Amino acid sequence: MRVLLCGDSQLARLARYPLPVARHVVNRAVGGATALEVAQQVADLDPREFDVVMLGVGTNDAGTRPVPLSDFTAAVRSLVDWARPTPVVFVSSPGADPRADAAYDDANMAAYAAAARDVVTAAGGRFVDTPRLLGPLGRVGRMPDGIHVGKLAHAVYIPALRRAARRALA
Repeated sequence: MRVLLCGDSQLARLARYPLPVARHVVNRAVGGATALEVAQQVADLDPREFDVVMLGVGTNDAGTRPVPLSDFTAAVRSLVDWARPTPVVFVSSPGADPRADAAYDDANMAAYAAAARDVVTAAGGRFVDTPRLLGPLGRVGRMPDGIHVGKLAHAVYIPALRRAARRALA
C-alpha cells in the first residue's frame, strides 16, 4: 500500500518510526502547519500515485495559529477534491490535556475535527478519532506538552492508522 501523509506535527512525527502506516509512505506533514498549508505540501505530487491520503490537521488551526473554521473546512474539502478518487483518511487532532498551553482549547479542537470528519466521510473517506483512541491511556497518551501523541501511545496510535488506511480501501 502506498500512503501519503500530510498535515501537521501529529503525522510529521511518524517519520521517527519505521513502517509507520504502510510499506511505502511519503510523509509531507510539517510541524506547526495549518490546513491552509496542506495544498503546498502536496502541490508537486500526483494523488493517483497513492492508495490512501492521510490528513492530520486542526491542532494549530484551532489553537496557536487560528484559522477560521470556514477556511479550515474549505481547505480540507480542497484536499479531498485534489485527492479524488484516492480515499482520504482524516486523523483528528489529539486534543489537549491540562498540561497544554491555554491556547489549545480541547473543545475547539474537537469542533474542528468534527467539521473535517464531516467533509471527509461525506466524500467516502475515513476518520480516526485520536482523542478517543488515546483516552484510555490517560497522561501517557500525550507528551508532557499535553498535545502531542506520547511515545508509548504510538503502540496504539500507529496500528489504528494502519487499520484506517486498510479500511479506506475496502
